[in-house]
Amino acid sequence: ITILSPRSRANSSLANLDSLADVPLADDPLDRDGKLLHTTIRAFKGLESDVLLLIDLDPDYERCTRLDRYVAASRARQVLHVWGKGDWMAEGAGRPAPAEG
Repeated sequence: ITILSPRSRANSSLANLDSLADVPLADDPLDRDGKLLHTTIRAFKGLESDVLLLIDLDPDYERCTRLDRYVAASRARQVLHVWGKGDWMAEGAGRPAPAEG
């Protein structure tokens, strides 16, 4: 299980936590046996996880662009859960989505 956020753990909703449900959190993808990996979306680019939890998504945050969110979601092999502010695939940065037609 991997937890991805556009923010580092210290600045995420998991700040000050060392574990979730008594399972330790890891920051290093190479040291995650028996742990929940927490890393940033950009640091996880090119890697995959069977179960992916996307947290702290905010389309108006500069490190949470629509492309970042798409790349993050595409890292899930089987299960994807998303927690964020508003429409998680919105254009962001105050820009309206293109008109559908």
